[in-house]
Amino acid sequence: MKFNKFILGICALALLTVFSSCDDDDNVTRLDSDVSFQFDYSFADQEFAYDQVFDLGGTAVSFQTVQFYVGGIKLHPEEGDAISLEDKYLLVKPTSGAQEITTLDKKHYHMGEFFIGVSPEDNDQTSEDFDMRDPATDPLARQNDPPMNWNWNAGYLFVRIDGMVDLDGDGTPETVLEYHLGRDEFLRNVSITLHTDVTEDEQAIVFDFDVAALFNGIDVSQEYSMHTGDAPAVAAIFADNIPGAISKK
Repeated sequence: MKFNKFILGICALALLTVFSSCDDDDNVTRLDSDVSFQFDYSFADQEFAYDQVFDLGGTAVSFQTVQFYVGGIKLHPEEGDAISLEDKYLLVKPTSGAQEITTLDKKHYHMGEFFIGVSPEDNDQTSEDFDMRDPATDPLARQNDPPMNWNWNAGYLFVRIDGMVDLDGDGTPETVLEYHLGRDEFLRNVSITLHTDVTEDEQAIVFDFDVAALFNGIDVSQEYSMHTGDAPAVAAIFADNIPGAISKK
């Protein structure tokens, strides 16, 4: 009888230890964070929305597609080595919200770097490589709504803008506006001072993306169709505007 009580006591102690361990696990403070990038669209000092009519240098415009690739992400903590995410890409749209990039130690991050576009290595691939990409997990896989590449051997569209522009001056956009930027030489690097303390278990680093700033120095009433190769001078101006269109919020 005493032996049975002893066994029961051991079992009870074991169960108490298990439940106590579970409670301890629930209360453990995470030392890392699931960090995301979020790009909030704007148009100069206005909120951005599809199909809304905006004034762009005296010309009425509206947009149905504005999206772009982000790659080459690198984050610099105040202390320690930079975190480089060489294989990570984001396809950014107005509805993307926060997109997870990696798990980081909770600390201060001073600087962020990335490029808008697709690296020359990923932009140069075989048709088999392209078709093997999984649309469910890989932003560089075939996109159909709308497409983000001309074809497998011509490469990706780094930035795709589709909309309408008013050419007859009545204030209503009626002519197709297309800006499709690609090709290796038009990839643009972005470097931004973050001054961000990562403190939460899940945290977004938020940027402002000013669509109007992409068209600085461009008269869309004259240059309303750019597919990179057909207007390389306009493509260069547009590409050079990209870093200035992105800022930390």
